Amino acid sequence: MTRPALYFDEDACDGVFRAGLVGNEARIVFALGVAVRGASDLHHLEYAAANGLVLVTYNRGDFARLHYGWVASGVTHSGILLLFQQRFDGKKELRLIREFLSRETAEGMQDQLRFITQYDVDG
Repeated sequence: MTRPALYFDEDACDGVFRAGLVGNEARIVFALGVAVRGASDLHHLEYAAANGLVLVTYNRGDFARLHYGWVASGVTHSGILLLFQQRFDGKKELRLIREFLSRETAEGMQDQLRFITQYDVDG
């Protein structure tokens, strides 16, 4: 069982994540660091899928639609983790992402759509 590797799209490339996650919990890739700036949502998902990365984003609506469209047409991806803007402060989101990483595997995230709130052990 392999720990998921994460790909933060442009919406989720917050400084808290960059400072708090890089090199600590898992393989982390930021869209801004791989020259995918300004790409379409579809391109971000294709990049993440091609590289075995769980896509992390605040863009719930668009990526939920892409997920269901891909699943319906038999196209696979490495998973999507949806965050909520302004629901949690950066430190809380960081704790939730760490909780996600402690519970999930790369294999278990295949073609899955998860909400960060599922990992809120504090309620």
